[in-house]
Amino acid sequence: MHHRVGTCPREDCRDGGLCGSRGSCLPHVKEGRCPCFLSRNQAGCAYVYLNYGMHWLLNFLVKEGSEDGFVLVRALEPLEGLDLMRRRRKQTRTELLCNGPAKLTQALGIRGHHHGGDPVDQKDWHLKSSMCGSGFSVEVSTRIGITQAVDYPWRFMMKGSRFVSISP
Repeated sequence: MHHRVGTCPREDCRDGGLCGSRGSCLPHVKEGRCPCFLSRNQAGCAYVYLNYGMHWLLNFLVKEGSEDGFVLVRALEPLEGLDLMRRRRKQTRTELLCNGPAKLTQALGIRGHHHGGDPVDQKDWHLKSSMCGSGFSVEVSTRIGITQAVDYPWRFMMKGSRFVSISP
């Protein structure tokens, strides 16, 4: 079994309560399936979906009462399992392996069967909190690559990381 491990330098927030509002929800939210997922799953659960029928995207469920939502994981600093990630992505430059949400899921081998899973207990990939307490700074900016809700400050990243697709 090959493990892939990394540190997340960038995430985007999405409001699970905005069901039906365009540009701010996951595709499944718009289809009305999100409320069931919110009520049936614990915070931190993986919400994995196929975006436009092409790319798997990884989100984590965040629960805060009326502020439930999702965090889209958009980048990863690869730490372990680099050889397998390079083969999957056909990419040798480490900083380009996971510097976008579709690149990240391709490198980690995340697919639909990971939907609803616990990211700490996955057999073939998992998250670690190695950065906790290490004194890194977080940058906040508006979201990119979208046409609606563009002014929401929902883009968070590790300051100075070379593993994000576009720096603020």
